Formats: sequence, C-alpha cells, structure tokens
Amino acid sequence: MVHKQLNNELDCLARDYLHPESTSSDFRNCLSRITEIMVEQFDCDKNVSELLHARSNCIDLLLSYLWQRHLQNYQDQLTLVAVGGYGRGELHPFSDVDLLIITPDRKSGFEENIQTFITCLWDCGLDIGHSVRTVKECVIHSKSDITIATNLMESRCIFGDESLFEKMKIATGPNKVWTSKEFFEAKCYEQEARHIKFQKTSHALEPNLKKSPGTLRDIQLVGWVAKRHFNVQSLEELVALGFLTQSEFDSLSECEEFLWKVRFALHVVANRAEDRLLFDHQKPIAEMLCFKDDEHLSDVEMLMRKYYRVVKTIRELNDMLLQHFSETILGNDTDHRIIILDDDFQIHGTQIEIRQLDVFKKNPSCLLKLFIHIADHPELKGVRAPTLRQIINDRELINNDAFRAQGINKKLFIELFRHPNGMKRAFVLMKRYGVLKAYLPAYDQIVGQMQYDLFHIYTVDEHTLFLISNLSQFSEEQSKIDFPLCAKVIAKIEHKELLFLGALFHDIGKGQGGNHSVIGAKIAADFCRDHFLNETDSELVTWLVSNHLVMSMTAQRKDITDPEIIHQFAQTVTSTVRLNYLYLLTVADIRATSPNLWNSWKDSLLQNLYQMTYIALDRGLENPRKADEAIDDVKTKIMTIMRERRIPTNNIEKIWSQFKDDYFIRNTAERIAWQIRRIIHHNKPGPVISLYRYPDSGATEVFVYMPKHPQYFTLITTLLAEKNLSIQDASLHSTTHGYTLGSFVILEADGKPISSERRIQSIKKMLRKNLKNPSSNYRLLKKSVPHRYTHFDVKTNIKFSTSENGKRTLMELVTLDRPGLLAKIGKAFYELNIELHSAKVVTLGEKVEDIFSITNSAEKPLSTDDEKRQLKKLINHYLETESKEIKH
Repeated sequence: MVHKQLNNELDCLARDYLHPESTSSDFRNCLSRITEIMVEQFDCDKNVSELLHARSNCIDLLLSYLWQRHLQNYQDQLTLVAVGGYGRGELHPFSDVDLLIITPDRKSGFEENIQTFITCLWDCGLDIGHSVRTVKECVIHSKSDITIATNLMESRCIFGDESLFEKMKIATGPNKVWTSKEFFEAKCYEQEARHIKFQKTSHALEPNLKKSPGTLRDIQLVGWVAKRHFNVQSLEELVALGFLTQSEFDSLSECEEFLWKVRFALHVVANRAEDRLLFDHQKPIAEMLCFKDDEHLSDVEMLMRKYYRVVKTIRELNDMLLQHFSETILGNDTDHRIIILDDDFQIHGTQIEIRQLDVFKKNPSCLLKLFIHIADHPELKGVRAPTLRQIINDRELINNDAFRAQGINKKLFIELFRHPNGMKRAFVLMKRYGVLKAYLPAYDQIVGQMQYDLFHIYTVDEHTLFLISNLSQFSEEQSKIDFPLCAKVIAKIEHKELLFLGALFHDIGKGQGGNHSVIGAKIAADFCRDHFLNETDSELVTWLVSNHLVMSMTAQRKDITDPEIIHQFAQTVTSTVRLNYLYLLTVADIRATSPNLWNSWKDSLLQNLYQMTYIALDRGLENPRKADEAIDDVKTKIMTIMRERRIPTNNIEKIWSQFKDDYFIRNTAERIAWQIRRIIHHNKPGPVISLYRYPDSGATEVFVYMPKHPQYFTLITTLLAEKNLSIQDASLHSTTHGYTLGSFVILEADGKPISSERRIQSIKKMLRKNLKNPSSNYRLLKKSVPHRYTHFDVKTNIKFSTSENGKRTLMELVTLDRPGLLAKIGKAFYELNIELHSAKVVTLGEKVEDIFSITNSAEKPLSTDDEKRQLKKLINHYLETESKEIKH
C-alpha cells in the first residue's frame, strides 16, 4: 500500500508539476502533499523505512528536474550528489537535504546558475545544506575533517557526470585518505567526545534521538568503520563477511527501526526537523506509536521504557563491535601476555577472556564466575571482544529457575556482594552486559523503567547503579574529605554486602503498583531466604528496603530540632547499627537521584538527624530527653557562648524573658546566641536584619526581628523570590511583647550556596528597604512558571494532621512548583488570621511537597473542619487563578 500510493503521487508530481510552467509555489505544494501522504501511510505496526526511502526518491525526482531546468547546459560537466542522511536515502518528513555539487574546476562560468538552482530549492520549501567543490577540494576537505570524509563515503550520484562522481569516490577512499585504522580511531574519538557532551548517559529525560549515547549515530558509526574497511554499502553485507552475526544484524536493524519510528513521529508532532525528545512531544508521540496505559505504567512511561531498552542494546552492540574491530581486525591489541586463571578463564594482556568459546554453554555458572575474577583483578581494563560476544549470546542460559536453584550459583552471586571490589567495575559490567537482569528477574522489571517527572532523572536501574557506586566510594580515601561522616560511618559497617543488597532492592518494587517500598521488601525477603542469609541479616536487608525513605522524609519534612521528632525517629530505627546502614543508604540514594538534588543543606540536615538520633539511641529509648531539660541545656550553652564574647548576661536574660519556651526547643544554642547578639547590637531604627553563612552546610540564614505584622511571611518570601533565591526552611516565633523572630534558610535557585559577599549585601539592603514600611501595598511576585513544568499534571492536594505534641496543625501541600508559591500561601494565612510557625520546603522536580506548622490566632490547632475547609478553599483559589493565567 505504501509503495502503490506513493508511486501514484510520484506520477501525479511528474504529470502536474514537472513542466516548464511550474513555479516554486507548485513545488512547495507538491512537497506538502508528499508529507501528508507519508503521515497518512504511517503505521506503528509496520516498517517506517519504506516511507523514508520513498521521500528520498521523491526528492531525487524533484532535484533532477530542477537541475535540468537550471543547469541543462552544464549537465556533462557537473555532478549533483546526495550526502548525509539523504545520501543513505533516509529522509524523515522535515529532514535536511544535504547536497554536494562537484565541478571540474573553479573557472567554468556556472556559479550563477548553481546559485539560482539552490535558491529555487529553498523557495520550494526544502531545508538545504550544500557545498560546491572540485574533486581536489573534496580530497583536501575530507583529509582535514572526518565528518566530511564520512559524508562522502555514503554519498550517491543523483544527476550529472557520473565519472566525476566516481573520481571523487576513489580520491577520497581509504586507499587515498583516512586509512581504515585512522578512520576508526578518529570516529571512536568523535563518539567519545559526543558521549561526554551528553554526560555519557543514555538515560536522559529528554534525549537526542540522533546524538545521545546509544542512538542512531552509534548504529551509524558501527556501519561507517566496517564499511570503510570492507568496502561494502550496507550493514547486512557485513554478516557474510563475518563481522556481524545474523542475530546482531537483526538486533541493530530492529533498534534502528524503532528509533526511526520515534523520530518520524517527532517530526510530525513538532511540525519541524527535531531530534530532541522533549517533554512537550513525548505524550503525543506515545499515542502516535500506539502505546497504551497499562495497569501500572502510563503510555509515556511505556514509550520511554522501550526507548531506554533499545538504546541499552545499541550501546552494548556498539561497545562489543568496535572493540572486536579494534582487537581482531585492526590488530590494535599488541599485549598478548597470557596468565591462566583456571580451566575456563585467562588474562590476555589487560583483559579477561574465556579459554574456549563454548565455556558458558558447557558451564553457565561461568557467567557469574567471570565477574568474581574481575573483582579479584581490579587492574583489568575489561573483557575481550570475543568473550563479550559470547556473554551476549549465552546469557539467557542463566535466565531460568533451574539455574537459580543451584547452590553454587547462589553462592557465586552473593560472593560478588561480599567481595571488597565486587561493587566496583565487576558489578558495573555485570549490569552493563545484561547478566544481572538475566539472573535476577525482579531486576529485569526495572530496566529502562522511568517516571514521568523532573525529579527522577534516571531510569530505576541506572539510579540503582549510581547508588551502589556512591556507597562503594564512601570507602575510598577521597571520601574522608568529601563525605567525612559517611567515611567514618562506613568504617563501622561489618557486613557491607547487606548494605549493597539493600541498595539493589530499594527501588525494585517500582512500576508494579502500590507502595514500592513494601513490594521491594517482600522481594528482598524472598531473595535473602533463597540465598541462605541468616535471619538477622535478612531482617536488616528487608528493613532497609522497607524504610529507605524514612530518614530523608524525616530530615526534610519534619522539625528535627523537636526532641519528640527525634524520639519518634529513634523508635523507628531502634539501634545504632540500623542507623548507620540507613544513613549511608539515604545519602547515597539522594545523590544518585539527580546531580542537582544533593546540596550542602541536605547534607547538614541528615548529619544533624544522624547525630541527634545516635545520642538518643545511646541514651536509651526508655529515657527520652524532656523539654525542660532541653531548654536548660540550651540556655546554659548560650550563657557560655556569651561570656566568651563578653556580653553582659543581664541583657541576655532581659531579652530571652520575652521569648517562649518553643523558641529554645526548636533552635540550637549557637543560632540563638547569634540572633540575640544581633538584637543587642542593633542601634538603628527599623527591623533587625542579619545574614549568616553556615560553613558546614553552605546555606545562608536570613534572620528578621521586627514588630509583629500580619504579612510578615508573605512579604519576606516574596522579596526573597524576587532575588531568585530558594527557601529551604522557615521558622517563625512570636514574643510576649509583640515581636516576631523569623529565620529563613536560603540557597541560590540552582541549589548552590550564595558565594558572593556582594550578593549577601544586596539581599540585606533589599530587605531593609522594603521592610521599613511593611504596611505599604506590596504586590505579589509575578513570574511565569518554567515552560517544561506545564507538561505535568500535578494536582494540588492539601492534607491536615496534628503535630506530635498536639499543639499545632500540620498542613501538607502538594502542588506544581512555581515562583512565589510560599508568598501566595502566606497571603492565604494572612487573610484567615492563621499563625505560621514553620515551613519545611521540599522540591521534587516540577512538584513541591511542603509542610506548614500552623495555629489559629489564639495559637491553638485548627480544631474545626470549617477552619480547614476555608483555608483549603482559599489556597486552591489562589493557585487555580494562577494556573488559568499560565494557560492563557
């Protein structure tokens, strides 16, 4: 059907458009109709390659006609050549059309005609890239630019003097420029540079279909290096030559076909040439490619899961085939020293290899044993290509229950986790080469599993790999500088394999519906039982998986200065042993979620929670710290600090007599001492405003002490937002004499510390200027929501609960992140006469999950449903009004 309808259109084009009276407008209409037919003929269940080749044929016909119209007098002297994707006959709906015009020399008088021809192509609506060169110039440029040499290698003659084209092909061939070895090395360098540009990850949220690691360019590179060496025109010809096996060719072809379909759909959805799979386009592309929501995954998640699995396969084959080409065909491997390890394995130079090609077929356990050898020899650089090919061919031999039931295989798998080097290169290679997912079916479920949000920027399997790598690095010398507490704690861990197993299973329940921690804990428990871990070790691994989010949630969402919160968390942990494991897992987990998620403020929160919980556990859960005791301890420490600074104690006692007990419970002695000093030394009219940069956390605290004002919180959060600052934490305390003490912990919008003293002074000056007259009509901040956030349907959800001590109401807000959000919430509090005591700000990509500790005007919890309903209605009103403004 595709061929028939497109051929009919070609006949129509020849009959109705290709005649002397045709105009550029006619040709443009013709091309638009061809594109429409391509879209109409697209079928997600059929190969798209026919459409790509058909469009290329259409362009050939149009260019040939226009070439004759504008250059008929020079047809025997010039040659029109297709290069790039057009040279391969692969044109998507809006692909560039790259051309080379070969001339016999530079003095033949046809330059004006060529320019007229190119202008006509642009007028027709084609996106043209072109060059005009002699054969000699083609040689010069191909010698200096590997990309040009590559384009010429895949060029084809469209019209004109074919002998001139053949001269160019011979002159730029491997016998003249870029020998096979030189070409290979240059293209590998080019690929490495390209991969670095994309952070070497195939799992970006918005990948580039042509250039990201594991995409079309990686398939093309395999073909380029092999075609240049063997002088063939297609990948399929490499099968007969023994460079590719039939299954490898089939895999590459299937992967290429899928990426072509996605790219075709991307062009249609974007209505332009586009290679970036942006959030804007993922939903409509998933629909166009017939992906449907299933019980647990959305259509977009299904699309991206397929994409990530495809690019993983491409990278795997790309690695193996390029290594095979280098070692076996070019003979680049010159180190042939052999060290025999056992009957099955040997070290060949700096790589490991099997001693016979049927090793894995005879003994599939060797697929696990291989990685023990790699762990035993950390100096190895990798696996030799023939062995890697056999791993890919034979790994399914271990993907069955009979293999997993054998004790020797269970022992080998656990041995890797217990090995001092097991979680380094050995584990990375086990994962990369697909052996891990073959042995562990539950892990296969999360391979390529993504979540459609901006918080989880890696697939679940990649995130898990980064997490295990982070844990492994805590034992290295550099961590004593970068993560001193983690380095100290991991030295106390006796059974690191339990920590790594907890990491392996912590997210393994994702994508299955329900609470992934509960599902993962069940999977982990079954694994531990099947692999003969004792009851104590099994309980620890299962507990870690079940509770892997608890420490992060406690540190970021609860007031960890409250002794009640620390006691509650300590009751969950129960022992310092569990605390050590959980702390390490939490730090590594946050750092592995996103490079931008971890910051010094989160680091300090977790360290403080760890240290306070350790003290509480050491003290004993049956003997929690009382509030009066905590207050007395803080006051004693404050006095000591003040005496050291020679500040009269009578001044201090006079000031803090106006403060309520809650202030001393929820602040450290160091913070209170600093704030009191600022108040004592303040001798100017207006509010006390001071900024302090914490050397340990990198965060900056903004302290504002001023007469109580109903819009205190709204004003300050608006002003800070205008300065493009991110508020991490806020606490407000009222005094007995009508003042408010407020502390706002801030970072730059990107989560980095404020590093400039000039920036600090600018913030202080701005606050002082605007807070002198807080009753002035200050307008709320109006900044647009980042465009990429608008693609996520984050429903606003507000829940109320009562604090642990029963004295406050906790309001949890989940909504789309937006500039000035806290100020809008503060405005709602002001209008309903709600007192805000603290705010914990948690930003998860495009979404926020903030916790507000509030009371009514009498400083009592919100006790009636009507109070809560009014507050919820007003907040929703402000946020919905803004959402409508955003859409318009």
